[in-house]
Amino acid sequence: MTAQASLLLILKIFFALAAVVAMGVFALRPLWGMLTRREEMEQILHPSEASLPEDQEELQIPTALSQQKPDREQMLHTLKTDPVRTAMLMREFIKDKGRKKP
Repeated sequence: MTAQASLLLILKIFFALAAVVAMGVFALRPLWGMLTRREEMEQILHPSEASLPEDQEELQIPTALSQQKPDREQMLHTLKTDPVRTAMLMREFIKDKGRKKP
């Protein structure tokens, strides 16, 4: 084998490895991230009874008796105590606001 042939072989191997790494970075990694986020969102949206802490209150459906709006301090306290729910509400708000624009 000559020096030129061995150099071509090394270059072919290098570019093949670079292609595999690029495919992993640009294709497989985003797919894996999407799958893990989907599982996290399912856990957030549909928590099982075992994952809820004992002292956490269940969500209640608002009735006509509780029509008064919470004041600013109550709203800030609610938003600070549950950051995951706050983030989900903000995402939905932004998504809905974006849909309304033509």
